[in-house]
Amino acid sequence: MNIKLNLLTTSIILVFYLLISGCGIFGGGKEEKQMAKELESKPVQTSTSPEPLPAAKVSSDTDFETDEMDYEESLVNGSLNWSKGFIRAKGFGVLPDNVKNEQQAKLMAFRAAYAEALSSLYEVAKGVQVTATTKVNDYVLKEYSIELKVDGVIKGAKEIARAFDDKENVAVVEVGIAMEDVAMSIPKEFVEPASTTFQFAVWEHDESDTLKEIAGDNDKLIETIENSENLEEIEGKLEKMAEDNKTLSDQNQQLLSAIEKLTKEIEELKSKHQQVEYTGIVINAAGSEVKPCMAPDIYVHSEDTNKLIYGIEDGRERDNNLHALVAWEKTISGAKNNPRVWENPLVINASHISKAQSAFAISSEDAKLIEKVNEKMNLLEQGKVVIVI
Repeated sequence: MNIKLNLLTTSIILVFYLLISGCGIFGGGKEEKQMAKELESKPVQTSTSPEPLPAAKVSSDTDFETDEMDYEESLVNGSLNWSKGFIRAKGFGVLPDNVKNEQQAKLMAFRAAYAEALSSLYEVAKGVQVTATTKVNDYVLKEYSIELKVDGVIKGAKEIARAFDDKENVAVVEVGIAMEDVAMSIPKEFVEPASTTFQFAVWEHDESDTLKEIAGDNDKLIETIENSENLEEIEGKLEKMAEDNKTLSDQNQQLLSAIEKLTKEIEELKSKHQQVEYTGIVINAAGSEVKPCMAPDIYVHSEDTNKLIYGIEDGRERDNNLHALVAWEKTISGAKNNPRVWENPLVINASHISKAQSAFAISSEDAKLIEKVNEKMNLLEQGKVVIVI
């Protein structure tokens, strides 16, 4: 069952038990009023043609500081920061035995450390996933000119830090490079999209986490209901519950009336809610274990086929210097604070994950919402996308 329906079903059942326990959240209850108040307090932009945001690219002027919340992939000889889009590597140099001058010996050790750091950086860079199925090394091996360009970019890497370990008598140098700079070495015509024949399976959020999200974030409940076309199915299930337990008939009728009332209120707020100028798009696939890459493919899942909504072959016109289509984060809060999408991103839940955990899909209703938002702000063309995994 689609994640939208799962969330909606969980929402209604939660509300149902609150109702029969006498919580009275409908009919002018505090929670409902607070929900409406929160939605109405969102920033609303009446302008129909806002100025587009700058493209979300990360280049050599990157700040190489790593936040503890960043999605960072640690490797033996370096690391990949998928949140900020940069690569780091360290090199070590020992003091030469045949040099008596201490300063000269240290200088030679630092030179050796720097050379090793660049060599390590090159190896790490070759392992960067460009798409779900290709790495930088695939293109380096295929075309010698690309190898030369990548090598040139690595030689121009920025020195981040250097230190001398007096205890070990070893010089340490750390260097870094933006993923975007490495990707620019690969002509876009060489980058092949991942296969569109993915076998998708429904991926469900952990139920306890979902309940916490619903109880603590009214926007989740609002967006789930306003974007769903399965209300009749939910009502049918509630009616079946009442048939199985006659004592619930009165409460069930109350709940159905409450749903109708809430839906009307949501429709009234919907026009305002959709006028918010979103600054980016966050795809929540937390827990899916999809491997990060620079140019992932995001699909719209249906029974018949999988339509590409975002990826290197989606037909959208982008800045030629934009190669990293997304950033990656570990948490929703981290995603909302990512410079790529802050200050007010639209958050969408992934609904399906490919069996090979190399791609994911969203519901058709969420795809329509993204396209509607994108018509105003061109967020997809600018790469204003963060994925939470």
